[in-house]
Amino acid sequence: MARSNLASSCCAAGLSLALLAAPAFGQPFVVPLDTNLSSMTIELCIQGMCDWDTSPLAGTISIELDAANAPTQITLHDFNVQATQDLSVTVDLGFLAGRVDATARNLSTTYAGLNPMGPNPINANMFSFTDVPTDLGGTIDFQATNIICFSLAAIGICTTCPCSETIILANQGTQLADFSGNITAVNGLVTLSGQIDTTLLFDPGNPSFGHIRVTGMLVGQTQITTEICGDANCDGTFNGGDIDPFFLAVGDPAAWQIRYPGCNILAVADINHDGRVNGGDIDPFFQALVAGECLP
Repeated sequence: MARSNLASSCCAAGLSLALLAAPAFGQPFVVPLDTNLSSMTIELCIQGMCDWDTSPLAGTISIELDAANAPTQITLHDFNVQATQDLSVTVDLGFLAGRVDATARNLSTTYAGLNPMGPNPINANMFSFTDVPTDLGGTIDFQATNIICFSLAAIGICTTCPCSETIILANQGTQLADFSGNITAVNGLVTLSGQIDTTLLFDPGNPSFGHIRVTGMLVGQTQITTEICGDANCDGTFNGGDIDPFFLAVGDPAAWQIRYPGCNILAVADINHDGRVNGGDIDPFFQALVAGECLP
């Protein structure tokens, strides 16, 4: 869990993930998030007491893979995600200690890196990035009473007691988050499920005092193109592994299309560029295999 200081400003907002579009293998591509499966959660903890609320989220993430089938490396290019609803939490420490009521609005998080991160390894479909620069967005309106209010005033969060303040998350500066999850790619069909996790400490000198934690569960799927001439098995490379799939494309294009549903048969198997896949492509295929690429 990446952590940052909350006490330096009393204006804060959101969590978001943005992406770079380029729907082709070997380039960054956008995975749109499924709002029905993706969510954003805010957790407020004060002196060991916690409450949380969850909203659906929308947005995109931009990544790059080293292969369109069973990738072994992932590069993170961008993300931008936003909660679609307001989130409300309450921490009640009792009559004397007081309580905190908070509402997060327009919560979002965005990738703040100047350059892509990675490539990082994918092991058993799992990946992980640490210290991911993120910018939070949105606001958190909160009210605090009694002793907890005076404690927040002592570290610069509240200015009066009882206090009613707005934290603008963008004013907190760039944070460091953790991003990890699961990714698969089969014939260019990419499925991603991951979590981005950012924690802001009220008082970095006393971490047990409390924190605001924002997590985004990101679930999405997209089809990327793998249209390299000669790459008849659509794995993003043109080599000897394409020989049998190429002959399947020539002899039974319907069966080939069922086996490689994300691939354009003309793009990968029409080697002589005459608009058809047939026996006329066989000699050019082997000439291209020797040359390492299709001839113009």
